[in-house]
Amino acid sequence: MKRKLIEKRITIGFSKPEIEKLEAYCKVTGRSYTDVIRECIRNLTISPIRQLSNKSTNENL
Repeated sequence: MKRKLIEKRITIGFSKPEIEKLEAYCKVTGRSYTDVIRECIRNLTISPIRQLSNKSTNENL
């Protein structure tokens, strides 16, 4: 049985250079805008809060 995707549609504004870069990448790879953007989001990493607070403290020294 296929799992249904829970979707929420969002609108994102891109600059002209960003759109051109995305279009070129999609054309070369044969992938859709959605596929490329989803992959970018999946590859995002979030540092633990402790690392972020330590970085802020160290930058102020």
